[in-house]
Amino acid sequence: MISSDTQPKHITIAHLTTDSQMGGTEHMILSVANGLNAQSFRSIVITLVDGGELRERCNKANIPYYSVQMKSKCDVSAYYRLKALLRSLKIDILHTYLFHANALGRVAGKHASIPVIISGQRNVDPWRKWYHTVIDRITARYANLIISNSRAGKQMLVDSAVAASEKIAVVHNGIDIDYYPDCSIKKQIAYPVKLLTIGSLTHKKGHKYLIDALSELHSIGVDCTLTILGEGQLEQELILYARDKSLENAVRFEGFKPNVTDYLSQTDIFVLPSLWEGLPVALMQAMACGIPCVATNVGGIKELIENDMNGILVEPHNSHRLCNAILRLVKNDELRYTFGSKARTTIAQEYSKRHMISTLENTYKTFFKESSL
Repeated sequence: MISSDTQPKHITIAHLTTDSQMGGTEHMILSVANGLNAQSFRSIVITLVDGGELRERCNKANIPYYSVQMKSKCDVSAYYRLKALLRSLKIDILHTYLFHANALGRVAGKHASIPVIISGQRNVDPWRKWYHTVIDRITARYANLIISNSRAGKQMLVDSAVAASEKIAVVHNGIDIDYYPDCSIKKQIAYPVKLLTIGSLTHKKGHKYLIDALSELHSIGVDCTLTILGEGQLEQELILYARDKSLENAVRFEGFKPNVTDYLSQTDIFVLPSLWEGLPVALMQAMACGIPCVATNVGGIKELIENDMNGILVEPHNSHRLCNAILRLVKNDELRYTFGSKARTTIAQEYSKRHMISTLENTYKTFFKESSL
């Protein structure tokens, strides 16, 4: 056992992620870093790639931020910069997130003699090629534990033989329900119907299917608008796609917004048309506000939404099904209220930030003590 005289005042956690652009993973990193007990833990954030909003968000929260300024996937020098940085920061636990940070961080952490390495599985990653799985499998042996934010993510790792089931823990994302206004009020729909989606403007988020669904709704006389929050490489392509559908006045691209509650509070229906997911923070935020939600039945989404109980699930790659699900909610005031209120209850009871932080604190303390024996 460790005596109180030898145990350090703080356990230093370095959170290593791939990019500094704000997405669900980066929101959770900030939530964890801000939420850990300051008397027991000290958090540091490190990114492989710099230039995004995460640096500024960390600076505002007084969280030390570093980047190894990785130039490309073939930038071998980034490994040596990361290893040197980890050594200099005197880290107790390295917590990595996402594929590239997991692979590079595990190896650099091992060679930098970091006592505990914990990796995060944030998605089901159907984009992976065989060599990604091989890299993950080889480097996973350097991790003391893998934390998946969904049961679907854990099952993917087990099925691909990346790690044994007992080495993988599931800790769901958690959010602070008190931060989100309760918008689950019985009311008649007002036109135009306001639709909202939040997510990076990338292929996996399935925005084109939602734009197609909006086009179909317009074709049958449903007056509705779509607001898209997020930024990414497909922005111009999606703007042109909406214009080609004659929807330039119905689709608003608002970019990244650090505070989405103002948008959620003005939304009638939230839609997440993703092609694959882990446990999406944006969907949790909408549910926390009591907004009726339509989402695709992929990854960990079905752990949040039980179809026809607290929302509607549809199959991915299907704009017609999205259209029908949205139309069903537009036509039924009672259903919107029921799904919205039940969605908020789901988040409050099963996905609280308090529970997530408590679980992580206990995990960090357990592995730190074991490493010190």
